[in-house]
Amino acid sequence: MAVLGGFLPRHLAQPSGSAGSIGTVAGATAAVPPDVTPESARTSTAAPAQALNPTPVRTPARATPAASPAAPSVTPTPTPAPLPLTVLPGALRGLFEPPAEHGITCQLPPPDDFASCRFSESASPGLSMTFYLFLPQTFDPERRYPLVLLLEGGGERADATNTAEQNREKLLTDPYAAVWGPGVAIPDAPQVQRDHPSFVVIPQVASPQFYMPVPANTGSYTFALQPSDALRMAKEIVDALQQDVAQIDPDRRYVTGLSMGGYGTWEMIERWPDEFAAAAPICGGGDPSQAAPLADLPIWAFQSADDPIVPVQATRDMIAAIEAAGGSPRYTEFTDAGHGAWVPAYGIGGMPSPVSDFYAWLFAQHK
Repeated sequence: MAVLGGFLPRHLAQPSGSAGSIGTVAGATAAVPPDVTPESARTSTAAPAQALNPTPVRTPARATPAASPAAPSVTPTPTPAPLPLTVLPGALRGLFEPPAEHGITCQLPPPDDFASCRFSESASPGLSMTFYLFLPQTFDPERRYPLVLLLEGGGERADATNTAEQNREKLLTDPYAAVWGPGVAIPDAPQVQRDHPSFVVIPQVASPQFYMPVPANTGSYTFALQPSDALRMAKEIVDALQQDVAQIDPDRRYVTGLSMGGYGTWEMIERWPDEFAAAAPICGGGDPSQAAPLADLPIWAFQSADDPIVPVQATRDMIAAIEAAGGSPRYTEFTDAGHGAWVPAYGIGGMPSPVSDFYAWLFAQHK
C-alpha cells in the first residue's frame, strides 16, 4: 500500500458552503445531519499511484485537522439560450417532449451544458427529484455510450429558499460536477467528454434530505431496512433513462460520489451490486457487513488520512471487508487533502493529478 502526500492545490482554503461542504463551516466536526464530503490518498491492491514526495510519508497522528483544500471555483457565466428541439438527435427528443414515458421530463439545455430534468416516481405520487443530464458531446445514434451517475456532496443540495436556477448553479458550477460535462477552466484539468463521451446524470437532493440515514461523522454504519427516498430515486432515474435512451450502454454504467455522495455510492452498490460496472466512492462509508457481494465489482475508493469530517476508518473498513471476501479493490488514501479527496481524484486541483489514470480506468470497465 502506497501513501500519497504532498498534494497542495493552488487554492489553500475552503470557505464554508464550498464544494462538498455539509452546510457548516468547512472542517467542523460538530454533529451535523447525515451528509459527507472528501480528502487526499493511499493505494491498495492495484497499480500503486506514484507518491509525489521522494521520501517516505507517514500517516499523520490524529491531531487537529488541517484546513481542507477546495477546488478552484468556476466563475458563473450568463446562461446561453437553449438549443432548439430540432437540433437534438431524434433518439433523444422524447426526453424533452412531454408526457414522459417513464416519469422524466427535461428542459432543453444550453449548448454544451447540462439539461435540467425532473423525475416523478409513479409508485409514490408526489415524490419527485431534480437531476441534471449531460449528453455525449459527439452523439451518434448508432453508438452506445457509458453513463456516469455522480452523487453530490451535502453542501450542494437544493435549498427551498433558492430559485431553481440558483440551485442549479450551486451544483453545476462546482468543478467536481462541471469536469464531467462541459469541463472546467483549470490548469491540467482532464477533458472527460473529449476523451470519454458519455451520459452524465447528477441528481440533486433537496435539503434536509440525505442519501444516507446517519450524520457525516458516523463512519461505518448498519443499513436501514430500506434506502432513503433520495437514494432510491437516484437509482430509479438511471433505470428510467436506460429504458428511454437506447444509446446508453447497460454494461458501462458507473457510479461515483463524494462526502454525502460517497456514502451514497457505497450504499448504492451494496444494495444493488449488479447494477454498475464500476464505482468510485470518495470520503464516505458503508456497511462492512454487506460488503461480500462487492468482491467482483471494480472499485477505486479515495479518502484522506486527515479528513476532519468523515472518519478515514470508514473507507478502510469497507476496503478490508471487500478484501476479506476475496475482492481486490483499489484504494488511494491521501495524507493532506482534508475533506477534499475528490480534488486530486478528479484532477481539478490546478496541477497534475497524482492519480492521472483514474478516468481511463473507470471508462475501461465493463460488466
